[in-house]
Amino acid sequence: MFGFREYFGETHTLIRQKVRKFVEGQINHFVNEWEEKGEFHKALYHIAGEAGILGIGYHKAYGCLGGNIFIQIVCIEELMQCGSACIVAGLDSLDISILKKLIDLLMNNKYT
Repeated sequence: MFGFREYFGETHTLIRQKVRKFVEGQINHFVNEWEEKGEFHKALYHIAGEAGILGIGYHKAYGCLGGNIFIQIVCIEELMQCGSACIVAGLDSLDISILKKLIDLLMNNKYT
């Protein structure tokens, strides 16, 4: 990360460790089976939520982890360690449901 060190600090290291632990504990043991079946294990969304890695990059005021694009980069880098593009693509969309909830909340506040 030469040249980008000023963007990555202790928080990024902690997130990296958290996501790495998640990948090692919840994905690596099963990824080959999922790949062979051509499946995405949908329970990973719930498990990722329990692990505290949903909503990375969205503001804490909305119940998310907070952070910035560099937090998201660290998360994706660690997810890539599982070796499955399917898993990474699926979990990289972790914030989509959070985004929908935020839009619903904003729309409800605006029009009700």
